[in-house]
Amino acid sequence: MGKEISALCRQYGFLPIAGIDVNKEEQGDFPHYSSYALCHEKADLLIDFSHAAHLPQTLRYAADHHLPLVIGTTGLERAHEHMIDEAAQHIPLLQSANFSLGVHALKKLCQAAAALLPDFDIEIIERHHAQKADAPGGTAMLLYHAVATPQTQPVYGRHAALQKRQAHEIGLHALRGGTLCGSHEAGFYGHGEHLLLTHVAESRSIFARGALHGARWLLSQKPGRYTLDDVK
Repeated sequence: MGKEISALCRQYGFLPIAGIDVNKEEQGDFPHYSSYALCHEKADLLIDFSHAAHLPQTLRYAADHHLPLVIGTTGLERAHEHMIDEAAQHIPLLQSANFSLGVHALKKLCQAAAALLPDFDIEIIERHHAQKADAPGGTAMLLYHAVATPQTQPVYGRHAALQKRQAHEIGLHALRGGTLCGSHEAGFYGHGEHLLLTHVAESRSIFARGALHGARWLLSQKPGRYTLDDVK
């Protein structure tokens, strides 16, 4: 994602001045550092697509330097969410589990379908490359929360369930293999009919474009925690 963002950022009016990579992998014509402590460039904004383990230091660096922050990192736990809430009191912060504008539309369509088909069973299937670590992925959870109700119970696969599907269940199924960028399917299953809403990512550049689109908007915002729903 660092490569994708640095390749496209000039199209959105940005100039990459530094990268942080624990592997210090060179990506373009700007310096890279293995930690924030080594970086002394003066930036206007920070975009993070790294790993949940690195999020605390990213939030600290952004807050200390008063930098608007875009977070595309997934696999976050409740403690990370609390850290994000705290940082958002000091800086504008835009977070999404998926910055694809098509996935954002899919979320809206899923919300509408769930409202129109309240008695339909819902199942979510996500497919990703073999190297993706978190399962279900952040986008699958984004779709789950878009259609869930207070009574809903998530079910992660069904290999251990020796019973019929229960009311208010939503199944989440993660497939991993090859080099897939990612695809997500939300299925609404009724009596004698079903509706499938699907998004397929053909290139990782779509996530970079969405993040940069949001970053451009974030520059003019006050401190707070924002989502793609807020981006104009």
